[in-house]
Amino acid sequence: MRTLWFVSLVSAGVMALAAPVAAQGQKVAYLDSRRVLAEAPGAQEVRTQIQGEMTRFQGQVQVLEDSVAKMMADYQQKSATMSPDARTKREGEIMQARTQLQQQAAQIEQQAVQKQEELMKPVMDRVEQVIETIRKEGGYAIIFDVASSAMISADSTLDLTTQVITRLKASESSSTARQ
Repeated sequence: MRTLWFVSLVSAGVMALAAPVAAQGQKVAYLDSRRVLAEAPGAQEVRTQIQGEMTRFQGQVQVLEDSVAKMMADYQQKSATMSPDARTKREGEIMQARTQLQQQAAQIEQQAVQKQEELMKPVMDRVEQVIETIRKEGGYAIIFDVASSAMISADSTLDLTTQVITRLKASESSSTARQ
């Protein structure tokens, strides 16, 4: 229910912004950024590279998790024969190791996000450049993104997704041919 309310609010805001533009006779269009990013030249290679990086980061976290799990298993095996002070000390060490694991996992996750952004930046820059070029050439005042869920209904003739993908592929082919 709350989601429907939010989508309605966003849609009303988008329509409020688009209405004056349309009333002035300016052109409005939309595209699907999910599809553009799925089909953009180089995007699949970047996704593959990102997946490799994520696997490496997950491996680092797994090593840390295994270390803490080993500490726990060792503690559980030996706790019956430990003195109360030794158990308390070992529990504190395990808690400290868990805290360190959580901190390192958060740091690794942050590194992964930064690496993903770094790898996707060239693709995103090309996509934005092509969209801006098409916007200027077509005389569009606004281009919406249907992936943002703000669009309820639209004329399919206003969809620039295929045009953006075609232009991206053409610019990739021409830059490859120059090399």
